[in-house]
Amino acid sequence: MHSKEDLRKAENFGAWLHERTNGLAFKADNRIPIVEVCFYLALEHHDAIIVLVGARLYGSAWALARPLLEAYVRGTWLLRHASQVELEDFMKGGRPNFYKLIAAIGSEPETGGAWLAEIQKNIWSVLNDYTHGGATQISQRFTEDTIESTYSEKVLADLLTIAREVAIRVAAELFALAGQESLLEQLSKKA
Repeated sequence: MHSKEDLRKAENFGAWLHERTNGLAFKADNRIPIVEVCFYLALEHHDAIIVLVGARLYGSAWALARPLLEAYVRGTWLLRHASQVELEDFMKGGRPNFYKLIAAIGSEPETGGAWLAEIQKNIWSVLNDYTHGGATQISQRFTEDTIESTYSEKVLADLLTIAREVAIRVAAELFALAGQESLLEQLSKKA
């Protein structure tokens, strides 16, 4: 069962983000619209996780944690690290390896790579399990006597924390791309 307070905070933060990210204007650049779509997809997954937790569809909410992270990583890679050829290949359906994307982003704190390296090291396999119906996902769905949702409040709080962290990073990127320093300051205070 999820904490109503955690869910309320997540909903309020999501609404706050939308008020500030909807309608942002970006400079003309062939890569920005692609990056923007990746980042807005991540925000959509963030919203969906909140909605699914609220509807007590916890397994489906957890299944979106990995795509949420991947949309952020792809957007970051496309923005700062992909060559023009890699960008074009991506748009033709190329699927760059996730580990290579993280390696390209690097492990410096300034790039966000240190946080991504920790995610990859500590919870990537768990995110895969949740997304693909692995043991972690299955173990949250039964007791000795019944098949039912057994996600703990902590497990759900962890999900909302991951979703919020990615949403903060995405919003920071969008605000920076739009040249909105005041929104970056607001985000820093809100985060």
